[in-house]
Amino acid sequence: MNALETRSEGDEMIQKATFEGGGYVLHKMTGSFAGRVSAWFTAEGQLVDAEQYDSRDRVRPVKHNGPMWKELASRGKVWL
Repeated sequence: MNALETRSEGDEMIQKATFEGGGYVLHKMTGSFAGRVSAWFTAEGQLVDAEQYDSRDRVRPVKHNGPMWKELASRGKVWL
């Protein structure tokens, strides 16, 4: 990882970490879903993978092309 940036988006403090080969991960994302999410993006802002954490820090994968996936995908390019 190259850099870690923290930025406020509404009420949340999202952390962005960039990778040497391009791409980035956003941590502590919240939205219309329960808990918080970490989401991995390509250098072009395309969502590649995502994990949801509940209030007890249990983790589960986000379903590809489900409602949460679509919401996260639409927010990734804002961080380019």
